[in-house]
Amino acid sequence: MLYFHGDIHGDPISAFSYHNHPEMRRLGSQDMMIVLGDCGVPWNTETIKEDLYKLDWLNTRPYQVILITGNHDNYDLIEAMPQIEFYGGVARKAIYQGQVFNNIVYIDKPTVMNLQGKTCLIIPGANSHDIDDGIIDGNDPNWRKLYRKAIFRGKQVRVSHISWWPQEKVQIDLVQKILDNGLEKVDLILSHEAPACQSRFYPTEEELYLDKVSQQLEYTMWLHGHLHRWINNPPKNILGLYNHILSYNDIINLYNKNQERMAEYAQ
Repeated sequence: MLYFHGDIHGDPISAFSYHNHPEMRRLGSQDMMIVLGDCGVPWNTETIKEDLYKLDWLNTRPYQVILITGNHDNYDLIEAMPQIEFYGGVARKAIYQGQVFNNIVYIDKPTVMNLQGKTCLIIPGANSHDIDDGIIDGNDPNWRKLYRKAIFRGKQVRVSHISWWPQEKVQIDLVQKILDNGLEKVDLILSHEAPACQSRFYPTEEELYLDKVSQQLEYTMWLHGHLHRWINNPPKNILGLYNHILSYNDIINLYNKNQERMAEYAQ
């Protein structure tokens, strides 16, 4: 069975613990847990010990862990991991600080995969909403002082290659290449970024592009993270997740309910 979770921001243990989610006890080797961006592990050179512990914890789960990158993921570290073929698409094998985590893969580029018989278009990346006051240069020896000063003043800033990475945006050209190669129908679209129709922010180029994808491609459900709230959009069958774990069956049940609601509205 496929399972889905929104952003976990560096805390996989709380996100998937049996204490917080007792239903996770039933997952086994035939199951896949897909994080819709912003895993946040590994983070940076200051969190190596913690990150290795968290990765080891994830690696010992009885289910396969699939981490789609968002805008709060360390692309420098993930892009250094080896690229592998994975269920018909492209992923990265989790290797960090010389340790191999065979049960974890990252997906940092748009790709199409067949996951348990379901065709999935996967679209990593998103634009950060917490950099309104700028990006501090991570190569500046005074970046810590500059960051503390900005935060004290209530500014929304991040530090390049420390807590923000320029590779974060949706790679529109690669998504379009997939569509141009003849993709017309999928079971699921899985992304971190939300289409513009879902967002409460002024739409970015990437969000507007994803709106076009939703109109061009036939799909059953589109699942995304990023917005930190539950958003069910019945007309477009787009669902935003945050602190939720849903199975594929849950998704299909929701889809059927959405179809019933839309039929009632049409009467």
